[in-house]
Amino acid sequence: MAIHNTGLVDTGQAAANILAVTSVGGQAVTTMYFCNTNTAATAFTLHVVPAGFVANANNIVYKNKLITSGDTYIVDWEKLVLAQGDTIRANANVGNAIVATVSTIGV
Repeated sequence: MAIHNTGLVDTGQAAANILAVTSVGGQAVTTMYFCNTNTAATAFTLHVVPAGFVANANNIVYKNKLITSGDTYIVDWEKLVLAQGDTIRANANVGNAIVATVSTIGV
């Protein structure tokens, strides 16, 4: 199992990778955590992007998901199996206010 931690960039920037699959066999995402370290409620947008594509309206899985100050939003009820070159990208309405932690396992 692997853990990937990333602070989310602000929405003035393109959604940045919080996970980029480089292994030939791919990876399965087991859990994602989004922790709001800001003193105010902060929203994030999450994309699951196939290899060769960019984050856009066609691959959004969460849009402007609001997290209260000091709270963590957990995605653990759905599993994603990603192939080599696929990415998970995100940004937030306040830069470096939300820390994304993604747990994966090779497939």
